[in-house]
Amino acid sequence: MKIVELDGSKMDSIQNTHIHLKESMMLPEYYGENLDAMYDVMSDIRENTFVFVLNSQQMRTSLGDYGARMERVWEDLEQHNKHLSFFMR
Repeated sequence: MKIVELDGSKMDSIQNTHIHLKESMMLPEYYGENLDAMYDVMSDIRENTFVFVLNSQQMRTSLGDYGARMERVWEDLEQHNKHLSFFMR
């Protein structure tokens, strides 16, 4: 089992969000740093992974609509990849 902590305070722009995701989740070098690429690489995760998003309200405030879209992608991932779970704090 893998536990990942994402810090919403570091997700204050789209670019910083994807850099933080790539580093924290150890995503591959070819990660395209957009929501479609995020879905694609996270769909391939085969180890039980619990992702805790700390300071999620700060992330929502900073990213606005993009943050809401990202959360919907995470919800889709949870439904389609039994190895992934996201928890917002």
